[in-house]
Amino acid sequence: MAEVKDNTQPMTTTVQIGNSPASNVPMPMRNGKHRKSYQVRALGRKTLSYQKRQMFTNICCVGCCPLLMIVISAALGRVIQMLVDKSTVPQDVVFCSSVSALDANNFPLTNLTDPLVPVTGTNIGGRELKQATESQISHVNWQLISGGGRGPTVGDVVGIKPCVQYFAMGTPYEAGNPYNLDPQAPVPALTYDSTYSPQPKGGWLNPATLQKLARYLIQYQLRPWLYVTADPSVDPAAIGTRGKVAAFPPANATAFVPMKAANQANGLLDTIEGRLFVANQSGQPVAQPVPWYEPGTEELSVILGRSIETVVERLSTLDKTVIQEEDPSDEAVAGFLLQVTNITSDLPYGGIHFAKIDHAAKNYAYTMQIGRDKRFESAAGFPSQGIRQILQQAQLNNALFRFGNPGTFGASSIIPSIRSLPILKNTKINLPFASFIGRILFPFALSFLTPFFVVTLVTEKEFRVLSMMRMNGLKVWTYWLAHYIHFYCLHVLASAVFLIVGTAARMEMFTRTSPAVLILVLFMWGHAQVALSFLMGSLFSKSRTALVVSFLIILCSVLVSLAGDTLFLQDGPPAAYFIWPAFAFYRILTVVNQAAYRFEDRPYKLSMVKPGDEVFTAVMFLLWEWALLMLLALWLGNDGWRKLVTKVKVAMIRRKQGKDFGKQVSDEELGTVPDKEYTEHEDQDVTDERARVNALTEHHSNPLIIQNLKKTYPTGKTALKTLTLAVESDIVFGLLGPNGAGKSTTISILTGLYEATKGKAYIAGYDLDTERDDVWRSVGICPQHDVLWDDLTCEEHLLFYARLKGIPKSEEHAVVEESLRTVALNGPFKKRLSKGLSGGEKRRLSIAIALVGKPKVVFLDEPTTGLDPEVRRLIWNIIQEARIGKTIILTSHSMEETEVLAQRVGIMSQGTLRCVGTPARLKSLYANSFRISFSVSSEEKLPAACRYVESVLPPGWKQEEMYATQSTYAFPKDDVRVQKLFEAMESGSEQAGISEWGVGETTLEEVFVKIIGEGGEDAETS
Repeated sequence: MAEVKDNTQPMTTTVQIGNSPASNVPMPMRNGKHRKSYQVRALGRKTLSYQKRQMFTNICCVGCCPLLMIVISAALGRVIQMLVDKSTVPQDVVFCSSVSALDANNFPLTNLTDPLVPVTGTNIGGRELKQATESQISHVNWQLISGGGRGPTVGDVVGIKPCVQYFAMGTPYEAGNPYNLDPQAPVPALTYDSTYSPQPKGGWLNPATLQKLARYLIQYQLRPWLYVTADPSVDPAAIGTRGKVAAFPPANATAFVPMKAANQANGLLDTIEGRLFVANQSGQPVAQPVPWYEPGTEELSVILGRSIETVVERLSTLDKTVIQEEDPSDEAVAGFLLQVTNITSDLPYGGIHFAKIDHAAKNYAYTMQIGRDKRFESAAGFPSQGIRQILQQAQLNNALFRFGNPGTFGASSIIPSIRSLPILKNTKINLPFASFIGRILFPFALSFLTPFFVVTLVTEKEFRVLSMMRMNGLKVWTYWLAHYIHFYCLHVLASAVFLIVGTAARMEMFTRTSPAVLILVLFMWGHAQVALSFLMGSLFSKSRTALVVSFLIILCSVLVSLAGDTLFLQDGPPAAYFIWPAFAFYRILTVVNQAAYRFEDRPYKLSMVKPGDEVFTAVMFLLWEWALLMLLALWLGNDGWRKLVTKVKVAMIRRKQGKDFGKQVSDEELGTVPDKEYTEHEDQDVTDERARVNALTEHHSNPLIIQNLKKTYPTGKTALKTLTLAVESDIVFGLLGPNGAGKSTTISILTGLYEATKGKAYIAGYDLDTERDDVWRSVGICPQHDVLWDDLTCEEHLLFYARLKGIPKSEEHAVVEESLRTVALNGPFKKRLSKGLSGGEKRRLSIAIALVGKPKVVFLDEPTTGLDPEVRRLIWNIIQEARIGKTIILTSHSMEETEVLAQRVGIMSQGTLRCVGTPARLKSLYANSFRISFSVSSEEKLPAACRYVESVLPPGWKQEEMYATQSTYAFPKDDVRVQKLFEAMESGSEQAGISEWGVGETTLEEVFVKIIGEGGEDAETS
């Protein structure tokens, strides 16, 4: 059966296309300021529409993590608290009660379970204790150690401290009274202890009680000694001397003289009353008279600094195994405390510098330097700064008082004291377990958004969403701004959930900390987190890799910060620790959280966040880190690192190849003929096209004009050698070529993604170099793969791109309707989500995006690849109708599609244009022939069939293909009468053994193969 193919005519239209004329839709306004506002509005509309569709998912994702972390913390805290409550029996206890709670030795009862502890009802002395939670109240004459927790330490003498201290001469206490002195009673020598607190019968140094109370005595007795310096004008005799006296056994304390009267003493220091400090010497207790004063010849700060260094070094050499034991004996603990006390006792309590001593005029000037160091105040036996200061001030005041009137007050004392007020507490152990757990989980609650932000940015880059928007004219700053606002809004939502749920759970950080502090911290962290996400997003090209790496970075940051918190217990971390923004934020959470649940700290208020405060320092770091990270992210996101690497590579290549490498060509050179090596394979039509384009004087004469375009990459590879072309309006121009021929590079240059190394291009009359904003408004792009958002409708896609191109708000809906009708997606398709569209419908939507706003030049990159024949023909009809008033640049690997749609065709190879013309013109030039194909039933019959066909063909035939039972011949069209060939084949084919045969013209595909085969090149990636 004979068959003649002729595919030169386009398919007829079978789809009803919208009938609105092109003139009904005006071009976008040229005002650049309006266009910028439209871009922001476009991104905002797209983001809001997307979020609306994803509202439930977003709320779950954003709010779930903070909610989950706080709920876990609160739930675990309450479970642990319930277990603790079941293991203890709560009691109401009045600490430092006026009710006597002393044992037979007049020492406070220390164990709440002791049956001798007095118990009363809630009415005490006619006053009802409304704060009581139990019907019975226990009374003790001691107070809790500061920072000892939320409940008292039951039955542990180390967990108590005296309620009252007197910093003057030791006198006995009233019998049965834990606090009041009896000034009329004689003062036994054994009561001159250095605890300055209520003593048992017979005094602290009584051998009968000394061993029993040794642990308490070691912890609370004081060993004051100080350095003394003076101005040269001060008489040393007025200061006096009071050096260190050798220790003696406590049994010899009866010979101890506690003080000297002023008229007998040797200066001020000699009249200060003394006490006895019990130490351990060779395993035996000894009494050391205190205080003593050592003269100094240097500045006090230098002397004290040297002493601190010495003591710290000695403490570091102590054997600390007793601390690590689970249940050490009292003797072991007392021995360890004694070692610590002996070391810390060698540290002075401070220093005194006298500037003036004038007893006659009662004029005195002195400076006390009493420092503070947490390392020593937490050690046993070393008092706080306040106690040391009160003690020394009281003793020095008494000395000045006595010397002011030695005859009358030479042996008198003013007895200052401090006493803790009674306080009612319940022994229920109420530790902030939820806050302890929250210290670990809170950072996760507010950091999980970082991987989400990073993946969002990388996904748009990976699937070329960003490239698509940029090719449609999106400004980089607009893109960053829209995502910044979007991400920060999500952070605000997560922070709101965090604060609301934390407050509802009654966790200390939320209820005791000032809301202004939390809002300030979250405000700064939000900005730093978004900037950090932008930076991390610019470093990845694959979303899966970005997700894994960013999550690991956050996880490791949290774990390192938790380890860091254990290392920086005393003085906080160094400033360099805050360089990583996550560390700064996590440290703020730790400090604010601890200040909220620890008794010794004040919950944070905004007034506390000031210079010198750790939270203030971390907030300031977040501030400048935000600015630095944003600048770095924008630089990297705008391919700054690529440009830097490019400059380095170019510099290296120039050094090797010469200074002219990569030199830009001036405008005067644009019209010259390119190098011969670039044009040796082009035909005469390409040469004529170059001459025609170079002769153009009006840039508006053709919608697309390209003059000597060239692209050389910094590595030295030339992807586009030369391209000169002008394309008219109302046509489809087919740009063909193998992979690596330069097609993608050309389109990328024309759409603004790449900069040309050389040459000029004009689109709709606008210069691509100087009027790029106008160029972007005048082009439309349909990429090879659909770049769509699953949760936006067809209408919303077109509204987004219409606004991106600067369509005025009053006209955008008309433009969208026109585009939808053009591709037959109006009606029910208008409100359909893109994820609900078929493959052909998605391609039609991509074409509609390219056509929105009536662009002058449209680039269609393989618009029907992968579609079934019916959908392909539908899209062909859409393209044929849409070309009116436009110039459509079509790239395709389907020669059939190009023959159907293209009025002109250009074939590129190795970065140059090889031929250009209509399909018929190209076939006549490069394949002016017919082709005959035939087949036989068996391989043995093929030689005879070939001889017969060769005998009936006109001169000039050529065998092109031959297989086992098939063969193909080509013969020239000139002077050929196809009718005679048909008659010969009809009459003799059966005798020659030919079972099937056919005659047809040469196709465009054969022309393409012939063109790209010239020169024997292998395509390279462009």
